[in-house]
Amino acid sequence: MEPTKERESVPPADRVAVGGDTLVRNTLLNLAGQVLPLIVGLAVIPYVIRGLGTDRFGVLTLCWVLLGYLGIFQLGLGPAVTKHAAELFGRKDAPALVALLGSSMRLSAVLGIAASAFLGLLAPLLAERVFRVPPNLVGETRTAFLLLSAAMPFLFVAGTARGFLAAAQRFGVVNAVWAATTSLNYLVPAAAVLLGRGLGTVLLVILASRAVAALLLYVSCRRLVGPAARSPRPIRSPIAPLLRFGGWVTVSNATNPILSHLERFLIASFLSVGLLAYYATPYEMIVRAAALPAAFALTLFPAFSFHGPQNRETVLRLFSHSLKWLFLLMVPVTVFFVAFGGALLSLWLGGDFAEKSTLLFRILAVSFFFHAFAYVPLSVVQGFGRPDLKAKLDLFEVPLFALLLFLLLPRAGLEGAALAKLLITLVDVAFLFLFARRLLGFRTASFRGRTTLLLGGAVLAYVALSAMFAAGVRSAPLGIGAWLVATAGYAVVAFRWGANARDREVLRAVALRLRGGGTGR
Repeated sequence: MEPTKERESVPPADRVAVGGDTLVRNTLLNLAGQVLPLIVGLAVIPYVIRGLGTDRFGVLTLCWVLLGYLGIFQLGLGPAVTKHAAELFGRKDAPALVALLGSSMRLSAVLGIAASAFLGLLAPLLAERVFRVPPNLVGETRTAFLLLSAAMPFLFVAGTARGFLAAAQRFGVVNAVWAATTSLNYLVPAAAVLLGRGLGTVLLVILASRAVAALLLYVSCRRLVGPAARSPRPIRSPIAPLLRFGGWVTVSNATNPILSHLERFLIASFLSVGLLAYYATPYEMIVRAAALPAAFALTLFPAFSFHGPQNRETVLRLFSHSLKWLFLLMVPVTVFFVAFGGALLSLWLGGDFAEKSTLLFRILAVSFFFHAFAYVPLSVVQGFGRPDLKAKLDLFEVPLFALLLFLLLPRAGLEGAALAKLLITLVDVAFLFLFARRLLGFRTASFRGRTTLLLGGAVLAYVALSAMFAAGVRSAPLGIGAWLVATAGYAVVAFRWGANARDREVLRAVALRLRGGGTGR
């Protein structure tokens, strides 16, 4: 009788695909997963504000903010799991993957319980003293915070499970669950308004939805790894490397709110609270477009981790292709913002508002353009196991950003704040590319060539033509129509000169998979 062969418990590496068509498809899935909840929010929030009233909606907004900021207690475990799981998938190390999943889930649950206890203890203080809640809403707010604290373990487990699934490029289930649960943040309050329910009911349903999401993601992880594989060798505990990686990510997570919002506090201090709306509104409009480069990053980070330093040529090819297509996609978005931002502001908020915000809107649009390119080298830095480089850079940038604001804000007002944001963004992007260059070992000259010159000329012609339309056509609709014609021509030229044979093959494969004619999952 022949001995039974041990069942393979982890899909082989060729099933954990990181090829071009998979990356393009997953980028589209990540983009959809971010954009769909945004559309739901834009449609539903006005109704929720009218139904709940500004005070209750303010409390709900605080709950949303706490959902994001208390994630710092997770100690960067989600990205750490993505990094280490992707490496293990690349090595086809089934027993180590099973050990990683189990250990990271247990650690997430413990950290989630700690965050839950922290928020639960603070809930009465936050509701009664820290936040200026109307007296008639104090009890309801306290209950909402307590229910929110109960959701923390589920949130942390779900975050770790998303990281594990991302490592295997399973972005279909990740984005389906993410889009559904995030959309419920907006849909549940709308249903509560319709049914005449309060904040307690809203948070209770959101708690239940997060629990279901955590369960679905965990089950998907278990199905991915299959039955626990036996190993003849001892499996080293993955907790220490996870905490080392996650600790540096936590530093970046802690400094990111400062780099994102410090200028708002200083505008309120140096200028006035009333002027803050003229800065915050265009900033929020522009930052929504970051969904595109963020979708690239969500896809590239596990892919770079999968290949690792031992496959630098593959990573460099993905790196250069991603930069090329990100550049070609970001140019028309940025041109539209710069050329027609004033018209959009005027149409949406009125001429007086547009007059005060148009110039800083344009500066912020340029800043957004450069910031989009930070995502790709950051994926290299973290994918190659060096999150400390980004964390140290953030610690350097915080005082530098504060200094720039102290110098520019009193002298140039709101435009000074936008200029400070642009300068700190340039510093961030420049250093990240230096880090990526050192890790990948590429030369800047390798990105030059005839195709680069042709695409550069096409971009310059397109920008000049768009600027001419924006300046020469008095009617905004006519100007935007002319811009659309120019953009269509730009798209044809960019695809013809920018797409090589491999790119066309990848796009055809993606089209087949999206239509259900391929073998994608």
